[in-house]
Amino acid sequence: MNYIVLDLEATCWEGFQQRNMSEIVEIGAVKVNHFGEEIGKFHSFVKPVFHPHLSSYFLRLTGIPRLSILNAKTFDIVFPEFMSWVLEEGEEYYLCAWGSGDLRFLQENTKAHRLSYQLADRYIDVKLYYNTQIKWNRRKPFGLLKALHHEGFEFEGSQHRAFDDAYNLCKLFVKYIDDWQR
Repeated sequence: MNYIVLDLEATCWEGFQQRNMSEIVEIGAVKVNHFGEEIGKFHSFVKPVFHPHLSSYFLRLTGIPRLSILNAKTFDIVFPEFMSWVLEEGEEYYLCAWGSGDLRFLQENTKAHRLSYQLADRYIDVKLYYNTQIKWNRRKPFGLLKALHHEGFEFEGSQHRAFDDAYNLCKLFVKYIDDWQR
């Protein structure tokens, strides 16, 4: 069993107003085996096609250079490459992310690009599990940064960057690797 600890960045606008479908513009992931050993990394920018304008809010939030995204391949090319990377060892897998938003982005984007992947039954919402099963006595759920600090980890890299967020989430995920295998 492999676990794909991932994070996505997607187009967004000031005040979180949903003007259009949020298009995935960055995929970052760390692949770990059932022992919690890192066995691969994936990172790619993705060029949006339905609503290609990148808001100034998005650019400030992520710090991603506009040209990195505009010169990237489109989702219909990048996501099959990502899934080939996920499946390259031929192992069963789970996609693991902080919250349900990344699953929603994946489902919306695969549908919009007419790609057929069954993702919901291969998805672990680490945030939900962490806040309800591991830290079940919390009145207010931890965000990723607070959870990392609570567990004794420092955030490395830049927040709101897909690979850095995935890498840091992976530290928390691996600490509780036995809990995901039940």
